[in-house]
Amino acid sequence: MKRHKQWLTAGLALSIVGVLAGCATTGNTQVNKSGTTNTSQSQSNSTNDTSGQPSNVTNKTSTVENQASGQQSGTKSATAGYYKGLKTVTYASAETQKIKQISQQQGITAYVPGKMGGPSGYYVPGNAAKGSSHSITISFEDMSFYEAPSWQDIKQALSPKNGSIDVLAGGSYMLSGNKQGQWYTLKYSDGARSDIYAFQEGNTWVGIVPNPAKSTIPSLVQAVAQTLRPIS
Repeated sequence: MKRHKQWLTAGLALSIVGVLAGCATTGNTQVNKSGTTNTSQSQSNSTNDTSGQPSNVTNKTSTVENQASGQQSGTKSATAGYYKGLKTVTYASAETQKIKQISQQQGITAYVPGKMGGPSGYYVPGNAAKGSSHSITISFEDMSFYEAPSWQDIKQALSPKNGSIDVLAGGSYMLSGNKQGQWYTLKYSDGARSDIYAFQEGNTWVGIVPNPAKSTIPSLVQAVAQTLRPIS
């Protein structure tokens, strides 16, 4: 299968409003057939966190808005359901060595999903790539993984050279091992938008970006996040 090109680059005009459907929040909810929930009342999450997540500060490149304008998390039950359907990912020796080499150059420990799922049905890793701000990118058909020493480094790696981004806080979801994951929506000044699920794995921050063309939903992303393991 012809590999898709990396579909999230700085300033890439993504438009995913309404694509990731069936997401859960607090408030009045209604469960749909996919196992996720729709809501009529959004939740508010504070982003003032000393662990490296963004605070409510405006600078030259980005703004963080403390409001529930971003992507909401998937439900526990839906995430557990998707987890059962994930398929094991096999990494070729050359792929493993390349990821190790780049991660060492960037000074981080790289984490890769042990299992994958999604509407594409194609669960083979794409080429790993070195990004800015000591980051590394590992792409799959249904989602891409951005990894760096801090959340700010991930955000910087996804920031446009020109223009600005607003970081909109969405729902949170607790992974196994009590790792707190947070959903955000990156809103670019050119109108592009991208959802990202960010959390800390060891000393590495991981941001998982769903592929908007594949309608990848939050519960699936959270399920895959449970399978991450160090590769270097």
